[in-house]
Amino acid sequence: MYSLNVRARLDALITGEDRFEDLPRVVARVSRAPGDTLCHRIRY
Repeated sequence: MYSLNVRARLDALITGEDRFEDLPRVVARVSRAPGDTLCHRIRY
């Protein structure tokens, strides 16, 4: 089990989250202008 401190540090890597249904739009946006996107979470 991760400690809260480790979990908070890992969560800091996630720069966004979207639904799987929105994946085509999200990929287009992130590939066009990634900005500070490091890891974008997709909810299934």
